[in-house]
Amino acid sequence: MLNPVAFSIGPVPVHWYGIIIGVGTVEGVRTDSLSFAGPDWLAALLKAAWSPAAFLGWGTMQAEENIRTSQLLAVLILLAAAAVIIVRRIRKTAVPYSSDIEWNKYTEGITK
Repeated sequence: MLNPVAFSIGPVPVHWYGIIIGVGTVEGVRTDSLSFAGPDWLAALLKAAWSPAAFLGWGTMQAEENIRTSQLLAVLILLAAAAVIIVRRIRKTAVPYSSDIEWNKYTEGITK
């Protein structure tokens, strides 16, 4: 089993999840500042998708750039997640929530 403490700074333990959250936050801020010039239809689509959050501010972008990488990435992730859900439901490979958990060699020693 993986030790949840990555390292310690004196008496303070630093956990793996803290490192992952920190790296994710830094990467999110970095990605949010990236933008590029894309087709007008894509810029209009993203602006319409983000219109409910307009009170947060659209933010500033470089001259002649109209698409934020972070917004495009978020839309693509949502579309991929929806596609996975649809495919699993069509193929009926998803286990219903009401199903009993199958106990096998991987769950030996765990009490029900």
